[in-house]
Amino acid sequence: MTDIIDDTQIELECGNCGGKTKKNVRWIMDHDKFICECGNLIHVDPGKYRKELTKIESKLDGVQGLMEKFGVK
Repeated sequence: MTDIIDDTQIELECGNCGGKTKKNVRWIMDHDKFICECGNLIHVDPGKYRKELTKIESKLDGVQGLMEKFGVK
């Protein structure tokens, strides 16, 4: 179930040019910066997302448990 979250795309905006870059959650959790097409270094704070993602993962694990209990895959 966490693959669903890991593959979810989040749009990050450059403070310099306003350009938008999509990164998946897995990438955001593993990186703290990237370079925009305009050359600006963008700092990403994965901690900002981690708390909420942990809550969502917990809920999805509960749903997965119910699905398995009822034989749904």
